[in-house]
Amino acid sequence: MEGTFPLLPVIVILFVSTLTRASLGFGDALVAMPLLALVMDMTVATPLVALFAPLISLMILLRHWQKADLRSALRLIV
Repeated sequence: MEGTFPLLPVIVILFVSTLTRASLGFGDALVAMPLLALVMDMTVATPLVALFAPLISLMILLRHWQKADLRSALRLIV
């Protein structure tokens, strides 16, 4: 069936890439994109990673917001 992909490998790949980002601070796309290319088309993998990256960042920020230096981050935004 064209257009389908195995769900379990995608979930495992996204978990490993999220673990990489949570432990190192970067690298989720570096891990996810080559591995996702093995199980799905790049036209599907690219938006998938682009949608999950901000969600992962938000989840990490919500978990550790007390430790974040928000004044320094505000200088980067403005």
